[in-house]
Amino acid sequence: MAFDPNQMTPCGQTYDQIDTEQAKYVQGANDALVELQDRGCRWWLYSVSHRTFEVVVGDPHARDNLVITLAACDHIAGPVGWPKQRLRVVWHNDRDADKAWVFVLEDESVGFKAAGGVFGWRRGYDLLEYGSLNMPRTNVSDSK
Repeated sequence: MAFDPNQMTPCGQTYDQIDTEQAKYVQGANDALVELQDRGCRWWLYSVSHRTFEVVVGDPHARDNLVITLAACDHIAGPVGWPKQRLRVVWHNDRDADKAWVFVLEDESVGFKAAGGVFGWRRGYDLLEYGSLNMPRTNVSDSK
């Protein structure tokens, strides 16, 4: 059966609508990365058992930082930190070939590359308080 981008999914959106939203989400992350090109970048967390990876641009607790997470992370290569990031997110989506989404986070200026099946990002996220974007601490306000 041929792929139909207008087929309604269980979440109430067509595949085309889902892909359009995801493209905007990825573009938002790339726009934020360009705004923060003067900031340093470093790995924040990697969990082998959960195959999750997080990187922070800027200070872990700053209001203007950027945290990126990749889940179902199958590949990481390059330095663990560098002074001026030039990261970008590349989204590969080939539904016609029935291939799952692949998100590649790369900074060609330093030879960094990570790839995963799930992508998320947040700006102004206090990693020192929450610990992780993908697996945040619960009841943080109760512990203060």
